[in-house]
Order: sequence, then C-alpha cells, then structure tokens
Amino acid sequence: MAWSTCNIAVDGLRFFYHVTLKRDRSTFSIPASRQPAKVPHILSTHDVRRILAATSNLKHHVMLATA
Repeated sequence: MAWSTCNIAVDGLRFFYHVTLKRDRSTFSIPASRQPAKVPHILSTHDVRRILAATSNLKHHVMLATA
C-alpha cells in the first residue's frame, strides 16, 4: 500500500480509540508512516555527452558542462 493509504488507516484507528472509545493517548499509539524518499534519476555518461554535443552555443555548452 501507499504511505498515504497507511496514514489514513492509522488516523482512523486513532480517532476510533481516542474519540469514540475515549481511551487515553498513552494506551494506544501507532506511529505514522513516512513518505519514502525519491531517488534522483542520474544521467549516464552517454546521455551527458549527447546533451553536450547537441548544444551549438558555446555559452550554453559551458553552462551545461559546469552543471
């Protein structure tokens, strides 16, 4: 399941126990799931060379090579 779906279920259970059943917060605790970190897409050496070769303007070529 997605992290957001799990958090909705956790919030529903918290509401049920704390508001409906009037239980103390210390007796029932579920930690919320965290949003997973996204891994950045890294260009291959071949892709970088193709991008640099496609630039005709020297200024743009230098900016891309520096970045």
